[in-house]
Amino acid sequence: MITHKDKIEDRMKNTWSEDMAVEYFKHKKLKYKKVGLDGYIDRKTVMSMAKIDRSKPDFKVYTDPPIYVEVKTGSTGFYDEETAYPHFKLKINDFIAYTHWDKKRSVYFMIHWNFGIDGIIRKKASLSYIHNLLLNKKYKKFKYNNEGEYNQEYYAIPMEDLNGKF
Repeated sequence: MITHKDKIEDRMKNTWSEDMAVEYFKHKKLKYKKVGLDGYIDRKTVMSMAKIDRSKPDFKVYTDPPIYVEVKTGSTGFYDEETAYPHFKLKINDFIAYTHWDKKRSVYFMIHWNFGIDGIIRKKASLSYIHNLLLNKKYKKFKYNNEGEYNQEYYAIPMEDLNGKF
């Protein structure tokens, strides 16, 4: 299983959560288009782009009105010494970029957790819902232990706090 400790290149190639999102869209008969960059271009090209562009949400979904969907893989907590609870990591810089995209079209998150034998859990939440959580819950900030620009701060948002829909 890919974790935050793996190389960024390997993490960008991991599309498990996106594959799960596509299955969901098809099951719900939702039209969608892949618009994000994950797994499609190399790290050097990604890093040469403006931060706003590299943080474009993964999918455009043609609901009424159309929305953006950012797909994340949640952590079960077993791999993180600091956060031993099911959560997803939201980089602060990405959150700021998502607010830019949210002005064009509402941004939603779809987070998948793989609990092995217990199955897969999917949670959804709007950017505004996440923003309210950040304001009201006062989550602790953590920092990735990566080199250079990938050494970013993030919030570990507990799975139990997510109950939004789209």
